[in-house]
Amino acid sequence: MKEQNLTVNHHVPQHMLLDYANGLLSDVEYLAIDTHLHYCSACADAITKTVATQPACLPPTINRGEKTKSETENFPFEVFYNAPLLPNENMPHSILPGPISGLMSDDYDSSENWHFVSPGVRGQTILSEPDGASAYLLKINPGAVLCEHGHKDTEMIVVLKGSLVDENGALNIGDIQINEPGDVHRPKAGKTEPCLCLVTLNKGVMPTNPIIRFILSALKIA
Repeated sequence: MKEQNLTVNHHVPQHMLLDYANGLLSDVEYLAIDTHLHYCSACADAITKTVATQPACLPPTINRGEKTKSETENFPFEVFYNAPLLPNENMPHSILPGPISGLMSDDYDSSENWHFVSPGVRGQTILSEPDGASAYLLKINPGAVLCEHGHKDTEMIVVLKGSLVDENGALNIGDIQINEPGDVHRPKAGKTEPCLCLVTLNKGVMPTNPIIRFILSALKIA
């Protein structure tokens, strides 16, 4: 299911679509791209074409829940491009796309489930892997700014509500941004409405401010 009347301007690069189709990405990267595909028919079509032209890719007839153990061993996250991306009808907030809502509890929006990140920013972890990879939702008040930081590994951001702006430009609903190791940015929510976004990290972040970096390190957050 694709959201209607959306213009998605930031897409998954071709080389990563190929890795996606071949099952070469991390669990959290699959989650981010599947969420983006909920909004972006262009990337969904590109994956379909990639599978059709690459014999080694995941057969398009395989769907979630229909694979044997041997078939899933090479695919770290059982969410694939042709699986249903439908909002969870039981969720109180249908804004969450299927790949995310399937990981959330019914009371996900309770204030008890959101932790302080920085002034005007709250976060909730939705997936955590033994290798340090993680996925979480961020609620950012209008105009609120996250601290400037770099990345130890790939980060993906998908906007679910509102907008997010950094040095690379503006992200709106459905847009995906992929930051590589060494990239530095300072995300800020749009001024007119709160931003809700999915953020996935293969490893932690590196705040450029040494004091913030020390605090996060002491708390084992970064």
